[in-house]
Amino acid sequence: MQVIEILTYHLVAGSGGIFHNAMVESSVPLHHQDGIAIIDFGPSICDQDQYILIRRFESIETMEMQLAAFYASAAWKNGPRMTIISNIETSHRIIRNAAGFALAD
Repeated sequence: MQVIEILTYHLVAGSGGIFHNAMVESSVPLHHQDGIAIIDFGPSICDQDQYILIRRFESIETMEMQLAAFYASAAWKNGPRMTIISNIETSHRIIRNAAGFALAD
């Protein structure tokens, strides 16, 4: 069963542009390189310091394995990790069954 992971971030005030640049230039390409499907990402149209990242995985088990490998990788740790982490004030995570979720590939 495919699953969708929805991450929302409340960013440090004024850091939305820096965060988005790190996502576009480093994090998203690393996700693609590791075979992690990103459905959508980006800032809120009302507040640049509110952000969303939506990823799709083949199963919960696959998600856990892929994310563990991704976050343990040197490319992540030596790449966008510090910029991403240091600009997140709070985050929330929701995992959903992909069935019934409108996927726009």
